[in-house]
Amino acid sequence: MKFQEFSKEKNEIVKEFNNFKKKEFENIFKKINPIINDYMKQNSVKILLDSKNVYIGAKELNLTEDILKKVNKELK
Repeated sequence: MKFQEFSKEKNEIVKEFNNFKKKEFENIFKKINPIINDYMKQNSVKILLDSKNVYIGAKELNLTEDILKKVNKELK
């Protein structure tokens, strides 16, 4: 009986945390997406890829640092 109660409570806490995490990520992306889109327009970038999904690429094509600097500057 106590195990079932504990399990139910744990599942509820996990569910609440996942909902909170989802909402926070949505809020972050609402703030940074316009900044990234602006960067892409200004620098004629047509596509951004997640580097962990790219097998190999030239280091000069990695825009992560530039984009992070712009996001950090504009979100201050």
